[in-house]
Amino acid sequence: MKRSDVGFVTLIAIVMVLASTLVYLLLEDKQMREYPFIPADSSNRFIFPQDMEKNDTLLGYLSDSGEYLLHHVGSSGKWDYEYEPSEDRNLPRYNILRHAGTTYSLALIFKYTRDPDHYNGTVRTLNYLLSHHLHFDDWSGTEVAYIEEKGLVKLGGAALAVLAVVEVEEVDPLARYERELDALGEFLLAMQHEDGSFQCFYKDMEDEHSDYYPGEALLALARLYDHTGNDRYLRSLLKGLDNYNPYFGIHYTAYTPWATEAMVYAYSWTNDTSYLDQCYQMAESCRTGQNLPGPNVPETHVGGWGSDPAANSASRVEGVVDSYLLARRTNDTERMERYDGTMEYSARFLINLQYDDVEAMSFPRPDKVKGGTPLSYNEDNIRIDYVQHAVVVMAKIMVYREVDLNI
Repeated sequence: MKRSDVGFVTLIAIVMVLASTLVYLLLEDKQMREYPFIPADSSNRFIFPQDMEKNDTLLGYLSDSGEYLLHHVGSSGKWDYEYEPSEDRNLPRYNILRHAGTTYSLALIFKYTRDPDHYNGTVRTLNYLLSHHLHFDDWSGTEVAYIEEKGLVKLGGAALAVLAVVEVEEVDPLARYERELDALGEFLLAMQHEDGSFQCFYKDMEDEHSDYYPGEALLALARLYDHTGNDRYLRSLLKGLDNYNPYFGIHYTAYTPWATEAMVYAYSWTNDTSYLDQCYQMAESCRTGQNLPGPNVPETHVGGWGSDPAANSASRVEGVVDSYLLARRTNDTERMERYDGTMEYSARFLINLQYDDVEAMSFPRPDKVKGGTPLSYNEDNIRIDYVQHAVVVMAKIMVYREVDLNI
């Protein structure tokens, strides 16, 4: 082959690569979109909840959790998914749903600490989620959007993205995610069947069920209705609760911590006492098995569940915390008193489990450890969702109880 022919073939190959790259980008719709980021150096522009007294210990817990998270988000907005503090190394796994959930939890932290660094970290991770994993699509003339990771779309991805976006929009008047939020909401509505159940996966595993995603979707619908006033979200929420409450029953499942909060919203809009009854029965199931003080119970175990109580104790108590709020709103003092002890023991357990200054000093990088929530006292790895779930429940306890807790 002549040298000129080789050059021509090389040129054709380059053109084909460029063309295929362009086609890929077009097919990927808006993936890798750039999102505006207006960093905050003060809290002046934000709209915060009405001032309330806050328990200093719980607020400090949230602040320390926020500092841990800030030490574990890269400049791109991607989290250090799982950190091994004894080796000062990040494990290579990742889960984009837990990315979204942790972004939501950092937004909650900012709402109460009002630290602009917590806001900046939230938006950096949110923009990573939306620019790398949000896909728009046209379904019969309606624009939908979903979160995709490695070719798989999970219902919970859209739900958790909604929770994060709503939390940011509610405090920042400059945040503009209307298209994303509308399309994510349309996806949730489209994934619901006539009987109120949800298709939990799209593009793959479409016949598979998940115990996690329906509850997440119902809470997202509640937050969407609260945020937008669109009645379609309320109708979808109520239809979903009618389907899933009998399906999951009253025992603690992955549905519980999401669904109880969704029912708090549903009851506030409908005054349907069936939601009270369901939450209270779920709360009693959640309380069962909590480690209480006693001669055979190690002090470190008090407030958690099981023989090796772990960070997932936060999810276990969340249904109790939501039910406490319902009892408070309906002046059910007997239930409030019953749930008080469960909440207080759980809060103490989570505070003791979180690494403080002294405990962090035993690791190679104390600055990267303080504020983290490990799996348990016997397993020191810190995964972002351990922090996420603890933050959400501690924020609820702080807000629902204000300064009443004796911790």
